[in-house]
Amino acid sequence: MNWPELMQLVRSGESGDRRFLSRVKSVDELGPILTALASGSGGHIVIGIDINQLHFLGSEVTLEWIETLIQDYCNPFFEIKFHKIQRDSKSVICIQVFEGKLKPFFYKKKCFLFEDGLLKMAMNKFEPESSLESAEQQVLASEMTKSTETKTNTN
Repeated sequence: MNWPELMQLVRSGESGDRRFLSRVKSVDELGPILTALASGSGGHIVIGIDINQLHFLGSEVTLEWIETLIQDYCNPFFEIKFHKIQRDSKSVICIQVFEGKLKPFFYKKKCFLFEDGLLKMAMNKFEPESSLESAEQQVLASEMTKSTETKTNTN
């Protein structure tokens, strides 16, 4: 990803598949978003830009830190692509999260989803199997809603 592509994401604004974080101080700020995107249809997380003020803050987040977060707290594994876009002496981080195959995904044994653009916890991994089925149904329902909205927007 290069600067013009990043600016296109910024102009598109935040949505169900695009999240902007001005700063990330802990794994708990990023982990639920990563797994929600993997459980959905994928998307992008941009770190280091204040989307409301359109202010370029920069970020010190590293690929190694994100990989450790995923390895230690996310289950099952999902694929990401890490982009570091340098501008002057600051870096903006863009994480492309790919749609996972083994849905739902869990962060610290909790399943997160985006519903109407809001991040919500769908279930706890230690709940009975019926709850796991419920989380899977929520993932499928969320995807069907997005698919319907996409078809409506393109017509």
